[in-house]
Amino acid sequence: MQTVAEDSSHNGSSPALKRRKRLSSSCTSCRSRKIKCDHNRPCSNCIKKKIERFCIYDPSPFKPEAEQAHSENEALQILQEENKLLKEQIEELKNSSKLNASISLSLGNDIEPTEEFGLDYTLPNKGCAVIKTDRLVYFGPTSWRSLIGQDKKQDLFESTKSHLSNYRREWKIQRNLKKSLNKIPKDVQGSTPKELLDSLSQYLPSYDIVRGHLNYYTKSFFYEDIPIIDQNILIKDFLQIVSKTDDHSNKCKFNITNKTIDYSRIALIIIVLKYVSLTLNLATTDYNYDTDANLLIRYAERLLDYSKFFIKSSIPTLQTLILLHHFKRLSPVDGDGGDGSNGLLTFKMAINMAIAMGLHRDIDVIYSTQSKSARIQMKQIWKFLVKQDTYLSFHLGLPLTIDSSSYIIESPEDQIIILMRNLIKTIIGFDKCSRNDLLKAIKDLENFDDKGLSKLSSRIKKLKTPSDILKMTKLISSLREQIIGLYMLHSSYEFLLVNSRDDDEWKEYFRNAVIKFGVLCLTHLIELLERLNIACKKLATETISAVISSGNIASEAYELLNIVNISSSFMAVSVIIFIKVFPTIWSLEIDTVNDSTDNDGINIAIPPADVQFRLTVDDIEQSNPMDKSDSLNESIKLPLFLHSLMTLGAKHLVKLQTDSFERVHNLHFCIFTVVELYKYLDHILSDKLKLSKTSAAASIIYMDSTSDCSSADKKDDSKNIIQTRSVNLQENDISSTMFENVPSLTNSIDGFNFFDFKNDNIDRMFQSIIENDSIFDSALSNIFPNIGTNSSDDWADLNIQSNLNDIYSEDLDSQLPN
Repeated sequence: MQTVAEDSSHNGSSPALKRRKRLSSSCTSCRSRKIKCDHNRPCSNCIKKKIERFCIYDPSPFKPEAEQAHSENEALQILQEENKLLKEQIEELKNSSKLNASISLSLGNDIEPTEEFGLDYTLPNKGCAVIKTDRLVYFGPTSWRSLIGQDKKQDLFESTKSHLSNYRREWKIQRNLKKSLNKIPKDVQGSTPKELLDSLSQYLPSYDIVRGHLNYYTKSFFYEDIPIIDQNILIKDFLQIVSKTDDHSNKCKFNITNKTIDYSRIALIIIVLKYVSLTLNLATTDYNYDTDANLLIRYAERLLDYSKFFIKSSIPTLQTLILLHHFKRLSPVDGDGGDGSNGLLTFKMAINMAIAMGLHRDIDVIYSTQSKSARIQMKQIWKFLVKQDTYLSFHLGLPLTIDSSSYIIESPEDQIIILMRNLIKTIIGFDKCSRNDLLKAIKDLENFDDKGLSKLSSRIKKLKTPSDILKMTKLISSLREQIIGLYMLHSSYEFLLVNSRDDDEWKEYFRNAVIKFGVLCLTHLIELLERLNIACKKLATETISAVISSGNIASEAYELLNIVNISSSFMAVSVIIFIKVFPTIWSLEIDTVNDSTDNDGINIAIPPADVQFRLTVDDIEQSNPMDKSDSLNESIKLPLFLHSLMTLGAKHLVKLQTDSFERVHNLHFCIFTVVELYKYLDHILSDKLKLSKTSAAASIIYMDSTSDCSSADKKDDSKNIIQTRSVNLQENDISSTMFENVPSLTNSIDGFNFFDFKNDNIDRMFQSIIENDSIFDSALSNIFPNIGTNSSDDWADLNIQSNLNDIYSEDLDSQLPN
C-alpha cells in the first residue's frame, strides 16, 4: 500500500524551530493552480485564462508606509473628510430621479440600491418539509416545492399536487408499471455473490454484444458528457474479469480474483450497459431489453453491496455511484422526483467518498505516483461532482456540499458555475439573506458573458443539421448549462417576488423577470427538443433500425444514437423546468385575473375577442423587465397573453409527443404531466372567469385553450392586431384601444418560431384532450385507437406516427429549423 502525504515533514530527531508563516503575494487563482504569479493586477496568467475578474489578492495585514506616517488624529481627520464627501454624494443621489436609479440597477452598474428603494430589508429563508410514513425530506427556499407552495398559493398547490399524484397513479396502473417495477427475481434480491453472478450471466446478452455495447459507450455522447470513465481502463477491466462461457451459448463468465474491487468493476460495467440499453430502447420500438423492472440497476446495486462500498472506497465504486445517480435523471419513467430528491443520498455518498479519497485537494501532489491519465480522470470526476452539487443544491434549496475553495477555475466556461454557487450561498447560506446582496448575485449571473444568457436563441440557431449537432457537442453542453442558469434566474426572481411586501414598488419588476426567464426556459428547451427530434428522423433509415433492433450496434448507427442521447439529456433538464415554470405562470395569470376584477365582478383586463398578439423569442430576450414602457411588460398584465403562452407551450409538447422519433419523447412521463397540468389549471381558470359577469370574456380565454391561439390565418390588417417593434408599422395598423403597442404571438421569423404554431391536426387533438375528462394518453386513444392498448412488455410503445402522416407533408429537410 502506498501513502503519499500532501505535505512532507522535516527530517531529524531534533524539534523543528517554529517558523513565521510566510505571506503569499500571489493571487488566489495562481496559488490554487500551483503556478508562478507575476503579481500584476490582474496577473498575466489570469489574463491568459480570461478570468481577470477572479484575479484576487489576499489583503496585507501590514499598513503601507505612507499610511503608517500619519498619526491617529490625522487618520481620523481623513476619515471624517471622506465620510462628509460620501454623505454629500448620497444626498445628490437621493435628489436624482428614481428612474435613473432603477435603470442603473437593471444595467448591472456598481451603484448599490439605497434604502429609498426598499432594498434594505432581509428575506426569510423559508422551506418546507415532506412528511410521509416512510420518508422525511426537507426542501429549501429555491426548491420549486417551496416557491409554489407559498402561503398565497398553498390551496392551489395542494389541489394541483393531489390531482397530479392521482394522475400519475392511474398512469402507472394503465401500463402495469407498479407491478412490473416490483417484479424483482429472488436471485437478485437475496442471493449469494455466486448466485447473483450466475443469474447475471444468464440475464445479459451474449459476450460479443456486451463488448460491442461497451465499445459504443466510449464513443457516445454520454461518455463525453459524463467524463468520469477512462475507456482504456473500462475495456481492460472487462477483458480481465469477463470471458466467454465454455459451452456454445456465448454467454458472459465472470472471473473473480479480488472480490471487493472486482464486484465494483462489474457493477460499473453493468451500469454502463444500462445507459446503452436506455438509448436502444428509446431509438427503436423493436428493442425491449431490461424495460420491465430495471434489473440491470438492481444487479449493479447488489454488486456494490458485495463490494462493501460503505466502508471501502475505490474509483470504480465512485464511478458507479455517480452513474447510478445520473441515470435517475435520465430515466423517463422511474425518475429522480423531478428535482433530484430521489437520488440525493446516493449523490451525497459519492461526494463523501470523493472527499475521503482526497479528490478535493491537489491531485497532482497527493497522487503524484499515479499516471497522468489517472490524475486527469480524478480531476474530471471532481469537476463533474462540483457541477452536479451546484445544480442539485439549487433545485432542492439545500446548502452546497462542496466548499467553493475546492473548485479551481480552469476556463471561462467555469465562471458560470462560480456565479451560480455565489447565488446559492447568498440565498441558502444563512437563515436570512439581504435583498441587496441577492440582487447583486442575480445581476452577476444575468450579466455573465455579456448577458449571454439572454442571447441563447442565436446560438441555438447554429444547430441546423444533424452534422452541426454532432460537431458542436461542447455547444450543446454549454446550452444546457446556460438554460439551467436561466432557470436559476427565474426561480431567484420568484423568491424575491414571493417575499416582497405588498406595497413594494419593485414587485412588478420581479414579476416581469419571473415571466421573462421562465418563458425563455420553455421556448429554448422546446426548440432544442424539436430540432433534435427532426435530426433523428433525418438520420434514421430502415437499415439502421434493423441494426439497432438486433442488439449489434454498427458504426453507421452511432450518429443517430448519439442524438438520441442528447435528446435524453435535455429531457432530463426539462423535467424540473416544465413542472416548475408552467404552474408558476398559471398562478401569476390567476393573480392577474383576481387583481383586475372590479367591484361589479367584471374582469377589466381581458382584451376584445379579435385582438392578436405578435411576438418572437428575440423580443423576449431583448425585453427589460424594469422598463414600464416596454410593450412586452404591458402584455404580461393581460390574462389572455399569459394564457396564450401556456397554450402554445402545451401544444408544442403534444406535437412533440405525437410526432416523436420512435420512443424518444412519447415515453417520457414529464410531457404527459405538463399537458395534464395544463388541463387542470385551465379548468380552474375557466371556472374563475365564469364567476364574472362577462361571459363573452370568459369564452375568449377558454376558447383560446381549445383552438389555435396563434390565429395564424387571420389577416394582418385586422383592426385590433397589435404589432411588435420588430415589424415595420403603418400608422393605421395600430389599434387605438387601451392595448396599443402590445406585442403579439403570431408572426413568424425565418426558421423555427415558438410563437408561430400552424398545425390543424394538433389543434383538433389538443381540443379533444382538453375537453376529455380522461387522462392525456387515454384522450389520445379516443382519436387513435392503437394507443393505450400496449401490453406490459411494450407499454412504452406509443408509436402513432403511422396515424399522423398528414401532420407533416413536407420533406424532412424543409422541417429542420434554420
